[in-house]
Amino acid sequence: MNLLQEAVKKHDVDKFKKYVDLDSLVAHTVDDYMAVKQKNGKKENAFGIGLVAVLKPQITAMMKDEIVSMVDTGSWEVDESSETADKEIVILDVNWKGVNVKKVSYLKNEGDISHLGLELESPALPDAYIMDFEMKKNEDGSWKITRITNFDEYIQKILEQKKEDLKKYIADTKSYIDDNNRRWEEASKLDSKVRYAKYAELSKERLDKLNAWDVPYGAKELNDLRKEVASAGVEIFTYENKYENSDKTSPVPKEIMEKTYERNEKDNRVGEIIMEATEK
Repeated sequence: MNLLQEAVKKHDVDKFKKYVDLDSLVAHTVDDYMAVKQKNGKKENAFGIGLVAVLKPQITAMMKDEIVSMVDTGSWEVDESSETADKEIVILDVNWKGVNVKKVSYLKNEGDISHLGLELESPALPDAYIMDFEMKKNEDGSWKITRITNFDEYIQKILEQKKEDLKKYIADTKSYIDDNNRRWEEASKLDSKVRYAKYAELSKERLDKLNAWDVPYGAKELNDLRKEVASAGVEIFTYENKYENSDKTSPVPKEIMEKTYERNEKDNRVGEIIMEATEK
């Protein structure tokens, strides 16, 4: 363990690979992830499950590249100046950038195989989780991590917690969303020369409300989608209001048409997430 930590600290990729069998570790991890997704098949998007299977080689390669990059640079970001800096690194439903090692829980030796238990903190789970790393002995007597034996259990816990987070978030926001929708319905009966201004106003109000909401970690995707829909609504309906109060001779800009399509797609995804989270 100390040799592995030293390799990471010194950004020594070659030594890191001596103590971590990346091919075995990543292959087992992806397989375990797919097994959990299949187990939850009735609750998960079937297309998404199939897509993961088809993209397994790309996902495996990407995960290996991210690990090597992290060791080489000391950061999960490949380019600190890029737009991806400070964003979560989510692979196989795990925000790896947010996972922190609290302590070594155990080290069990079973001949040429040992098990290392690391207590981890993750933003996706309320409690720490002990992840079990299987290690095999190298010829020189050192150890090499080959797999995470309980990664499937870890993913299952994340999925279950995410559903609980979603249920809580949906219940907490229901009163406001219902009220905003009711006022939206009332606005739909207004004359078109004032209707779109009201739509833009309601979209801005919803955006501000969602920006200030205390969102459970597992519901961040849903809240972000809702904010994107609201933000697009502000822009789209502000334009619609100007157009409706003009001579209407100018064609609708391409970017507005594209943004309207994207907004509708994201709004549909919001509905799908809510339906999946609340189904029994």
